[in-house]
Amino acid sequence: MEITINSRPRQIDACLTLSDVMRDEGLYDKGGVAVAVNGRVVRRAQWNTCMLADGADIIIINAAYGG
Repeated sequence: MEITINSRPRQIDACLTLSDVMRDEGLYDKGGVAVAVNGRVVRRAQWNTCMLADGADIIIINAAYGG
């Protein structure tokens, strides 16, 4: 199935959770990450239960430090 992550189309297997995608992106264990799926913020505690559907639009924001 196809999803979009930060405006980039991506093919993934069916029946994946947001946790699976965040692991693939290398962001699962990082702090300062905010995620929205189809315009709704998904709290980290809900990543394991957030099943992704074909056409899901995911926005990932990663806080950066520095000046």
